[in-house]
Amino acid sequence: PVLFTATVSGDAPFTYTWSFGDGTYGSGQVVTHTYGLPGPYTIVLTATNCGGSGLATALRVLEVGAYRIYLPIVLRSW
Repeated sequence: PVLFTATVSGDAPFTYTWSFGDGTYGSGQVVTHTYGLPGPYTIVLTATNCGGSGLATALRVLEVGAYRIYLPIVLRSW
């Protein structure tokens, strides 16, 4: 899982909308998302004030890697 946190300066309350780059979306100032496959993903954050007039957009590319864990096989003879 990847933790995303948004910080926007201003007095008005903001609404946060996230596009995770894999066809899924989220909302909130702090969100967690899990990617199913490795690869580059373009993350887009949109912050809107309560009146809908103030709008900020941030875009970042996240590279998700593939990790493999190999456990040793232990054999015992009795």
